[in-house]
Amino acid sequence: MERRMLMRPKIIAMKGHPCTGKSTLARSVAEDLKCPLFAHDDVRDSIAFLQESLETKCLDEQSHEAICQIALTHLRLRMDVIIDSSLCRQTYLDQLLQISASAGASLVIVECKPEDKYEWKLWLELRGANAGNTKTSSGEPCWYKPSNWEDLETGDYETGDVSKITVDTTRYVKVGDLVFAIQRLSNSPGIHCIDYHDWVDKLAKGLIEDWGVAERKDGPKKLEIIQGQEGGRPHLVHCHILRFSEGKDDDNYEKNCRGCLEPIISGRRYKCDNCEATLHQSCVELPNKKETRPQDYPPFLQELIPHKYSFSVMAKCDYCEFYDTECHECLYEAYLRSAEVPSVLQHPCHDHPLHAWMVPISYESKFLCQACGDPGKNVGYCCYVCDFHCHLACGLLPHTSKQKHHRHPLTISVLPQDRNCDEFYCDACETNRNQKHWIYSCAECGGFGCHLRCMTFK
Repeated sequence: MERRMLMRPKIIAMKGHPCTGKSTLARSVAEDLKCPLFAHDDVRDSIAFLQESLETKCLDEQSHEAICQIALTHLRLRMDVIIDSSLCRQTYLDQLLQISASAGASLVIVECKPEDKYEWKLWLELRGANAGNTKTSSGEPCWYKPSNWEDLETGDYETGDVSKITVDTTRYVKVGDLVFAIQRLSNSPGIHCIDYHDWVDKLAKGLIEDWGVAERKDGPKKLEIIQGQEGGRPHLVHCHILRFSEGKDDDNYEKNCRGCLEPIISGRRYKCDNCEATLHQSCVELPNKKETRPQDYPPFLQELIPHKYSFSVMAKCDYCEFYDTECHECLYEAYLRSAEVPSVLQHPCHDHPLHAWMVPISYESKFLCQACGDPGKNVGYCCYVCDFHCHLACGLLPHTSKQKHHRHPLTISVLPQDRNCDEFYCDACETNRNQKHWIYSCAECGGFGCHLRCMTFK
Protein backbone atom coordinates (compact mmCIF):
# COMPACT_ATOMS: atom_id res chain seq x y z
CA MET A 1 0.00 0.00 0.00
CA GLU A 2 1.47 3.29 -1.14
CA ARG A 3 2.11 5.87 1.51
CA ARG A 4 1.82 8.87 -0.81
CA MET A 5 -1.53 7.89 -2.21
CA LEU A 6 -3.07 6.94 1.12
CA MET A 7 -1.21 9.59 3.11
CA ARG A 8 0.40 6.96 5.32
CA PRO A 9 2.92 8.19 7.88
CA LYS A 10 6.26 6.44 8.07
CA ILE A 11 8.52 5.15 10.82
CA ILE A 12 12.24 5.59 10.22
CA ALA A 13 13.97 3.27 12.68
CA MET A 14 17.71 3.42 13.25
CA LYS A 15 19.51 0.13 13.83
CA GLY A 16 23.09 -0.74 14.66
CA HIS A 17 25.65 -1.42 17.35
CA PRO A 18 26.72 1.26 19.87
CA CYS A 19 28.80 4.18 18.58
CA THR A 20 28.09 3.52 14.91
CA GLY A 21 26.78 7.04 14.25
CA LYS A 22 23.07 6.24 14.59
CA SER A 23 22.19 9.27 16.70
CA THR A 24 24.17 11.72 14.57
CA LEU A 25 22.54 10.42 11.39
CA ALA A 26 19.10 10.35 13.00
CA ARG A 27 19.37 14.01 14.02
CA SER A 28 20.40 15.01 10.49
CA VAL A 29 17.50 13.11 8.91
CA ALA A 30 15.03 14.53 11.45
CA GLU A 31 16.23 18.05 10.74
CA ASP A 32 15.87 17.54 6.99
CA LEU A 33 12.39 16.01 7.23
CA LYS A 34 11.25 18.31 10.06
CA CYS A 35 9.78 15.38 11.98
CA PRO A 36 10.06 14.36 15.66
CA LEU A 37 12.97 12.23 16.84
CA PHE A 38 12.65 9.84 19.78
CA ALA A 39 15.93 8.56 21.22
CA HIS A 40 16.12 5.45 23.38
CA ASP A 41 19.09 6.81 25.33
CA ASP A 42 17.20 10.00 26.24
CA VAL A 43 14.28 8.07 27.68
CA ARG A 44 16.56 5.64 29.44
CA ASP A 45 18.63 8.41 31.01
CA SER A 46 15.49 10.18 32.22
CA ILE A 47 14.42 7.12 34.22
CA ALA A 48 17.92 6.01 35.24
CA PHE A 49 17.11 6.68 38.89
CA LEU A 50 14.95 3.55 38.77
CA GLN A 51 18.00 1.43 38.05
CA GLU A 52 18.47 0.70 41.73
CA SER A 53 15.09 -1.02 41.91
CA LEU A 54 14.87 -2.44 38.38
CA GLU A 55 17.09 -4.77 36.42
CA THR A 56 18.96 -3.23 33.49
CA LYS A 57 17.14 -5.46 31.02
CA CYS A 58 13.80 -4.38 32.39
CA LEU A 59 14.84 -0.73 32.23
CA ASP A 60 15.80 -1.08 28.56
CA GLU A 61 12.52 -2.73 27.73
CA GLN A 62 10.49 -0.09 29.53
CA SER A 63 12.38 2.68 27.74
CA HIS A 64 11.68 1.16 24.33
CA GLU A 65 8.03 0.56 25.20
CA ALA A 66 7.67 4.21 26.21
CA ILE A 67 9.17 5.34 22.90
CA CYS A 68 6.76 3.13 20.97
CA GLN A 69 3.75 4.55 22.81
CA ILE A 70 4.85 8.14 22.15
CA ALA A 71 5.57 7.34 18.50
CA LEU A 72 2.15 5.71 18.09
CA THR A 73 0.44 8.90 19.27
CA HIS A 74 2.28 10.92 16.60
CA LEU A 75 1.64 8.34 13.88
CA ARG A 76 -2.10 8.49 14.56
CA LEU A 77 -1.84 12.23 13.90
CA ARG A 78 -0.40 11.30 10.46
CA MET A 79 3.10 12.46 11.43
CA ASP A 80 6.34 10.79 10.38
CA VAL A 81 8.62 9.76 13.26
CA ILE A 82 12.27 8.78 13.65
CA ILE A 83 13.21 6.29 16.36
CA ASP A 84 16.85 6.26 17.43
CA SER A 85 17.36 2.87 19.03
CA SER A 86 19.88 0.09 18.50
CA LEU A 87 17.07 -2.42 17.77
CA CYS A 88 19.44 -4.93 19.36
CA ARG A 89 16.63 -7.38 20.05
CA GLN A 90 14.08 -8.96 17.78
CA THR A 91 11.36 -8.06 20.29
CA TYR A 92 12.09 -4.35 19.75
CA LEU A 93 11.56 -4.73 16.01
CA ASP A 94 8.38 -6.70 16.67
CA GLN A 95 7.07 -3.77 18.73
CA LEU A 96 7.73 -1.39 15.83
CA LEU A 97 5.93 -3.73 13.45
CA GLN A 98 2.96 -3.75 15.81
CA ILE A 99 2.64 0.04 16.02
CA SER A 100 3.24 0.27 12.27
CA ALA A 101 0.28 -2.02 11.64
CA SER A 102 -1.84 -0.29 14.28
CA ALA A 103 -1.29 3.18 12.79
CA GLY A 104 -1.25 2.08 9.15
CA ALA A 105 2.31 3.37 8.79
CA SER A 106 5.20 2.23 6.62
CA LEU A 107 8.43 1.11 8.30
CA VAL A 108 11.95 1.68 6.97
CA ILE A 109 15.08 0.61 8.84
CA VAL A 110 18.33 2.57 8.50
CA GLU A 111 21.11 0.24 9.64
CA CYS A 112 24.47 1.82 10.45
CA LYS A 113 27.40 -0.50 9.72
CA PRO A 114 30.85 1.10 9.90
CA GLU A 115 33.22 -0.76 7.56
CA ASP A 116 36.26 0.91 9.10
CA LYS A 117 36.53 -1.08 12.32
CA TYR A 118 39.49 0.97 13.58
CA GLU A 119 37.51 4.20 13.46
CA TRP A 120 34.54 2.48 15.07
CA LYS A 121 36.73 1.35 17.97
CA LEU A 122 37.93 4.92 18.43
CA TRP A 123 34.31 6.12 18.63
CA LEU A 124 33.53 3.40 21.14
CA GLU A 125 36.50 4.23 23.36
CA LEU A 126 35.65 7.94 23.25
CA ARG A 127 32.03 7.25 24.18
CA GLY A 128 33.10 5.00 27.04
CA ALA A 129 35.53 7.61 28.38
CA ASN A 130 32.89 10.37 28.25
CA ALA A 131 30.20 8.20 29.83
CA GLY A 132 32.56 7.15 32.58
CA ASN A 133 32.58 10.72 33.89
CA THR A 134 28.80 10.76 34.37
CA LYS A 135 27.29 9.06 37.41
CA THR A 136 23.80 7.93 38.32
CA SER A 137 22.23 8.66 41.71
CA SER A 138 23.75 5.42 42.96
CA GLY A 139 27.24 6.44 41.82
CA GLU A 140 27.42 4.04 38.86
CA PRO A 141 28.66 5.20 35.43
CA CYS A 142 25.92 6.02 32.90
CA TRP A 143 27.24 3.53 30.35
CA TYR A 144 24.65 0.97 29.39
CA LYS A 145 26.45 -0.66 26.47
CA PRO A 146 28.40 -3.95 26.32
CA SER A 147 31.87 -3.47 27.72
CA ASN A 148 33.94 -5.61 25.31
CA TRP A 149 34.40 -5.76 21.55
CA GLU A 150 33.21 -9.35 21.20
CA ASP A 151 29.84 -8.53 22.74
CA LEU A 152 29.36 -5.72 20.23
CA GLU A 153 29.87 -7.98 17.20
CA THR A 154 27.42 -10.66 18.35
CA GLY A 155 23.70 -10.80 18.86
CA ASP A 156 22.68 -9.41 15.46
CA TYR A 157 19.65 -10.79 13.60
CA GLU A 158 17.92 -10.60 10.23
CA THR A 159 15.18 -7.99 9.99
CA GLY A 160 13.07 -10.18 7.70
CA ASP A 161 10.32 -8.62 5.58
CA VAL A 162 11.10 -4.99 6.37
CA SER A 163 12.55 -2.49 3.91
CA LYS A 164 16.07 -1.53 4.94
CA ILE A 165 18.89 0.73 3.83
CA THR A 166 22.42 -0.01 5.05
CA VAL A 167 24.83 2.89 5.57
CA ASP A 168 28.59 2.83 6.15
CA THR A 169 28.87 5.71 8.62
CA THR A 170 32.64 5.86 8.30
CA ARG A 171 32.15 7.12 4.72
CA TYR A 172 30.63 10.41 3.60
CA VAL A 173 26.84 10.42 3.73
CA LYS A 174 24.88 13.17 2.00
CA VAL A 175 21.74 13.61 4.06
CA GLY A 176 19.64 14.76 1.10
CA ASP A 177 20.46 11.58 -0.84
CA LEU A 178 19.76 9.43 2.21
CA VAL A 179 16.37 11.08 2.76
CA PHE A 180 15.56 10.57 -0.92
CA ALA A 181 16.44 6.87 -0.62
CA ILE A 182 14.32 6.53 2.54
CA GLN A 183 11.34 8.11 0.80
CA ARG A 184 11.72 5.81 -2.20
CA LEU A 185 11.82 2.76 0.06
CA SER A 186 8.81 4.01 2.00
CA ASN A 187 6.78 4.49 -1.19
CA SER A 188 7.83 1.43 -3.17
CA PRO A 189 5.53 -1.60 -3.23
CA GLY A 190 7.11 -4.76 -1.88
CA ILE A 191 10.11 -5.19 0.42
CA HIS A 192 13.51 -3.79 -0.54
CA CYS A 193 17.02 -3.87 0.91
CA ILE A 194 19.67 -1.53 -0.51
CA ASP A 195 23.18 -0.43 0.25
CA TYR A 196 23.14 3.37 0.39
CA HIS A 197 26.57 3.91 -1.19
CA ASP A 198 26.01 1.43 -4.03
CA TRP A 199 22.58 2.94 -4.67
CA VAL A 200 23.97 6.50 -4.84
CA ASP A 201 26.77 5.43 -7.20
CA LYS A 202 24.35 3.68 -9.56
CA LEU A 203 21.90 6.55 -9.42
CA ALA A 204 24.67 9.02 -10.36
CA LYS A 205 25.62 6.84 -13.34
CA GLY A 206 22.02 6.58 -14.50
CA LEU A 207 21.88 2.82 -13.88
CA ILE A 208 18.77 3.05 -11.70
CA GLU A 209 15.48 4.46 -12.92
CA ASP A 210 13.73 7.28 -11.10
CA TRP A 211 11.54 4.86 -9.10
CA GLY A 212 14.65 2.84 -8.63
CA VAL A 213 15.47 0.44 -5.90
CA ALA A 214 18.55 -1.68 -6.42
CA GLU A 215 17.33 -4.98 -5.07
CA ARG A 216 13.76 -6.29 -4.89
CA LYS A 217 12.98 -9.23 -2.64
CA ASP A 218 9.47 -10.20 -3.65
CA GLY A 219 8.47 -8.39 -6.84
CA PRO A 220 5.78 -5.73 -7.17
CA LYS A 221 2.74 -5.83 -4.96
CA LYS A 222 -0.31 -5.24 -7.14
CA LEU A 223 -3.30 -5.38 -4.83
CA GLU A 224 -3.74 -5.46 -1.11
CA ILE A 225 -6.94 -6.43 0.70
CA ILE A 226 -7.88 -4.50 3.82
CA GLN A 227 -10.82 -5.13 6.11
CA GLY A 228 -13.68 -2.68 5.79
CA GLN A 229 -14.54 -0.46 8.73
CA GLU A 230 -16.67 -1.91 11.52
CA GLY A 231 -16.29 -5.44 10.23
CA GLY A 232 -17.63 -4.65 6.76
CA ARG A 233 -16.52 -6.45 3.62
CA PRO A 234 -12.91 -6.10 2.51
CA HIS A 235 -11.99 -3.42 0.01
CA LEU A 236 -9.19 -3.19 -2.51
CA VAL A 237 -6.35 -0.78 -1.86
CA HIS A 238 -4.28 -0.12 -4.95
CA CYS A 239 -2.21 2.93 -5.77
CA HIS A 240 -2.04 3.76 -9.45
CA ILE A 241 1.28 5.47 -10.10
CA LEU A 242 1.19 6.44 -13.76
CA ARG A 243 4.39 6.65 -15.81
CA PHE A 244 4.68 7.84 -19.39
CA SER A 245 5.77 5.18 -21.87
CA GLU A 246 6.45 5.12 -25.60
CA GLY A 247 5.11 1.56 -25.57
CA LYS A 248 7.70 0.11 -27.94
CA ASP A 249 8.11 -3.68 -27.82
CA ASP A 250 5.92 -3.96 -24.77
CA ASP A 251 2.90 -6.26 -24.79
CA ASN A 252 2.31 -6.23 -21.02
CA TYR A 253 -0.48 -3.67 -20.99
CA GLU A 254 -4.21 -3.40 -21.44
CA LYS A 255 -5.35 -2.92 -25.04
CA ASN A 256 -8.13 -0.49 -24.10
CA CYS A 257 -7.76 2.79 -22.25
CA ARG A 258 -8.95 2.57 -18.64
CA GLY A 259 -10.41 6.08 -18.95
CA CYS A 260 -12.31 6.37 -22.25
CA LEU A 261 -12.44 2.59 -22.85
CA GLU A 262 -11.31 3.10 -26.46
CA PRO A 263 -8.51 0.97 -28.00
CA ILE A 264 -4.96 2.24 -27.56
CA ILE A 265 -3.46 2.37 -31.03
CA SER A 266 -0.43 4.66 -30.80
CA GLY A 267 2.60 3.81 -28.68
CA ARG A 268 2.46 6.90 -26.44
CA ARG A 269 0.57 6.05 -23.26
CA TYR A 270 0.63 6.07 -19.48
CA LYS A 271 1.03 2.80 -17.58
CA CYS A 272 0.56 2.01 -13.92
CA ASP A 273 3.71 0.96 -12.06
CA ASN A 274 1.80 -1.60 -10.00
CA CYS A 275 -0.62 -3.19 -12.45
CA GLU A 276 -1.45 -3.45 -16.15
CA ALA A 277 -3.72 -0.39 -16.24
CA THR A 278 -3.02 1.73 -19.32
CA LEU A 279 -4.42 5.06 -20.51
CA HIS A 280 -4.12 7.34 -23.51
CA GLN A 281 -1.74 10.22 -22.96
CA SER A 282 -4.58 12.66 -23.61
CA CYS A 283 -6.86 10.89 -21.08
CA VAL A 284 -4.24 11.32 -18.36
CA GLU A 285 -3.02 14.84 -19.06
CA LEU A 286 -6.38 16.35 -20.21
CA PRO A 287 -4.57 19.37 -21.71
CA ASN A 288 -7.80 21.40 -22.06
CA LYS A 289 -8.45 21.09 -18.29
CA LYS A 290 -5.01 21.61 -16.75
CA GLU A 291 -5.88 25.25 -15.94
CA THR A 292 -9.28 25.89 -14.38
CA ARG A 293 -10.74 28.93 -12.65
CA PRO A 294 -12.36 28.21 -9.27
CA GLN A 295 -15.84 28.97 -10.59
CA ASP A 296 -15.31 26.31 -13.28
CA TYR A 297 -14.18 23.50 -10.99
CA PRO A 298 -15.96 20.17 -11.58
CA PRO A 299 -18.81 19.24 -9.20
CA PHE A 300 -16.78 16.74 -7.19
CA LEU A 301 -14.40 19.56 -6.16
CA GLN A 302 -17.14 22.10 -5.49
CA GLU A 303 -19.35 19.65 -3.61
CA LEU A 304 -17.07 17.58 -1.36
CA ILE A 305 -19.98 16.78 0.96
CA PRO A 306 -19.33 14.61 4.03
CA HIS A 307 -20.17 11.17 2.68
CA LYS A 308 -19.50 10.96 -1.07
CA TYR A 309 -17.76 12.35 -4.14
CA SER A 310 -20.03 13.94 -6.76
CA PHE A 311 -18.55 12.37 -9.88
CA SER A 312 -20.38 12.80 -13.17
CA VAL A 313 -19.97 9.06 -13.81
CA MET A 314 -20.34 6.33 -11.16
CA ALA A 315 -18.38 3.32 -12.46
CA LYS A 316 -17.77 0.25 -10.34
CA CYS A 317 -14.51 -1.67 -10.37
CA ASP A 318 -14.09 -5.30 -11.47
CA TYR A 319 -14.13 -6.51 -7.86
CA CYS A 320 -17.40 -4.97 -6.64
CA GLU A 321 -21.00 -5.80 -7.52
CA PHE A 322 -21.95 -2.13 -7.45
CA TYR A 323 -20.33 1.29 -7.17
CA ASP A 324 -19.04 1.62 -3.62
CA THR A 325 -17.73 4.92 -2.25
CA GLU A 326 -15.66 2.98 0.32
CA CYS A 327 -13.74 1.12 -2.40
CA HIS A 328 -10.56 2.78 -3.69
CA GLU A 329 -10.85 1.06 -7.06
CA CYS A 330 -14.46 2.18 -7.58
CA LEU A 331 -13.45 5.75 -6.78
CA TYR A 332 -10.55 5.54 -9.20
CA GLU A 333 -12.71 4.11 -11.99
CA ALA A 334 -15.31 6.85 -11.50
CA TYR A 335 -12.60 9.50 -11.40
CA LEU A 336 -11.05 8.27 -14.67
CA ARG A 337 -14.36 7.88 -16.50
CA SER A 338 -15.47 11.37 -15.46
CA ALA A 339 -12.34 12.88 -17.08
CA GLU A 340 -12.69 16.13 -15.14
CA VAL A 341 -9.20 16.58 -13.65
CA PRO A 342 -5.74 15.65 -15.07
CA SER A 343 -4.29 12.55 -13.40
CA VAL A 344 -0.71 13.75 -14.01
CA LEU A 345 0.14 17.44 -14.00
CA GLN A 346 3.31 19.19 -15.17
CA HIS A 347 3.19 22.40 -13.14
CA PRO A 348 5.53 25.40 -13.65
CA CYS A 349 5.92 25.79 -9.87
CA HIS A 350 7.24 22.27 -9.34
CA ASP A 351 10.14 20.38 -10.91
CA HIS A 352 8.51 16.93 -10.93
CA PRO A 353 5.19 15.55 -12.18
CA LEU A 354 2.27 15.87 -9.77
CA HIS A 355 -0.02 12.82 -9.46
CA ALA A 356 -3.68 12.99 -8.46
CA TRP A 357 -4.72 10.78 -5.53
CA MET A 358 -7.88 10.23 -3.51
CA VAL A 359 -9.21 8.01 -0.75
CA PRO A 360 -12.72 7.40 0.59
CA ILE A 361 -13.99 10.39 2.55
CA SER A 362 -14.43 8.25 5.67
CA TYR A 363 -10.64 7.84 5.88
CA GLU A 364 -10.09 11.48 6.93
CA SER A 365 -6.61 11.50 5.36
CA LYS A 366 -5.25 14.95 6.12
CA PHE A 367 -2.31 16.88 4.70
CA LEU A 368 -0.95 20.42 4.58
CA CYS A 369 -1.02 22.03 1.15
CA GLN A 370 2.48 23.25 0.30
CA ALA A 371 1.12 25.58 -2.36
CA CYS A 372 -1.25 27.72 -0.28
CA GLY A 373 -0.47 26.56 3.28
CA ASP A 374 -4.04 25.54 4.12
CA PRO A 375 -5.00 22.03 5.33
CA GLY A 376 -6.57 19.52 2.98
CA LYS A 377 -7.86 15.97 3.13
CA ASN A 378 -8.82 12.93 1.07
CA VAL A 379 -7.93 14.23 -2.40
CA GLY A 380 -5.04 16.21 -3.88
CA TYR A 381 -1.90 16.20 -5.97
CA CYS A 382 1.36 14.72 -4.70
CA CYS A 383 4.92 14.29 -5.92
CA TYR A 384 6.46 10.82 -5.65
CA VAL A 385 9.98 12.25 -5.79
CA CYS A 386 10.10 14.94 -3.12
CA ASP A 387 7.04 14.42 -0.89
CA PHE A 388 5.19 17.53 -2.11
CA HIS A 389 1.41 17.76 -1.53
CA CYS A 390 -1.14 20.32 -2.64
CA HIS A 391 -4.86 20.70 -3.15
CA LEU A 392 -6.26 19.68 -6.53
CA ALA A 393 -7.71 23.19 -6.68
CA CYS A 394 -4.29 24.82 -6.21
CA GLY A 395 -2.71 22.64 -8.86
CA LEU A 396 -5.43 23.56 -11.37
CA LEU A 397 -5.31 27.35 -10.91
CA PRO A 398 -4.66 29.33 -14.13
CA HIS A 399 -0.98 30.00 -14.65
CA THR A 400 -1.60 33.60 -15.74
CA SER A 401 -4.57 35.88 -15.06
CA LYS A 402 -5.63 39.42 -14.21
CA GLN A 403 -6.25 40.62 -10.68
CA LYS A 404 -8.42 43.59 -9.79
CA HIS A 405 -5.77 45.15 -7.53
CA HIS A 406 -3.03 45.28 -10.20
CA ARG A 407 -2.86 46.56 -13.77
CA HIS A 408 -0.56 43.85 -15.18
CA PRO A 409 -1.24 40.14 -15.68
CA LEU A 410 -0.05 38.02 -12.75
CA THR A 411 1.71 34.67 -13.08
CA ILE A 412 1.63 31.85 -10.55
CA SER A 413 5.17 31.29 -9.31
CA VAL A 414 7.53 30.44 -6.47
CA LEU A 415 9.89 33.32 -5.82
CA PRO A 416 13.52 32.64 -4.77
CA GLN A 417 13.84 32.63 -1.01
CA ASP A 418 15.43 35.72 0.50
CA ARG A 419 17.41 34.76 3.58
CA ASN A 420 18.07 38.42 4.43
CA CYS A 421 14.39 39.18 5.00
CA ASP A 422 12.18 37.65 7.67
CA GLU A 423 8.82 39.14 6.72
CA PHE A 424 6.87 38.96 3.46
CA TYR A 425 3.50 40.50 2.75
CA CYS A 426 0.61 39.95 0.38
CA ASP A 427 0.01 43.11 -1.64
CA ALA A 428 -3.72 42.33 -1.91
CA CYS A 429 -4.72 41.69 1.73
CA GLU A 430 -1.59 43.28 3.30
CA THR A 431 -1.01 40.37 5.69
CA ASN A 432 2.04 38.16 6.14
CA ARG A 433 2.72 35.40 3.64
CA ASN A 434 5.06 32.41 3.66
CA GLN A 435 7.81 32.83 1.08
CA LYS A 436 7.83 29.06 0.47
CA HIS A 437 4.23 29.07 -0.78
CA TRP A 438 3.09 29.75 -4.31
CA ILE A 439 1.99 33.28 -5.14
CA TYR A 440 0.70 35.29 -8.04
CA SER A 441 3.39 37.81 -8.97
CA CYS A 442 3.91 40.45 -11.61
CA ALA A 443 6.70 39.73 -14.09
CA GLU A 444 6.60 43.27 -15.54
CA CYS A 445 7.06 45.42 -12.46
CA GLY A 446 8.35 42.75 -10.07
CA GLY A 447 6.85 44.48 -7.06
CA PHE A 448 3.44 42.87 -6.66
CA GLY A 449 2.71 39.49 -5.09
CA CYS A 450 -0.41 38.04 -3.50
CA HIS A 451 -1.69 34.86 -1.87
CA LEU A 452 -3.38 32.31 -4.09
CA ARG A 453 -6.59 32.86 -2.13
CA CYS A 454 -6.39 36.62 -2.75
CA MET A 455 -6.33 36.25 -6.51
CA THR A 456 -9.45 37.52 -8.28
CA PHE A 457 -9.76 36.06 -11.76
CA LYS A 458 -10.99 38.03 -14.73
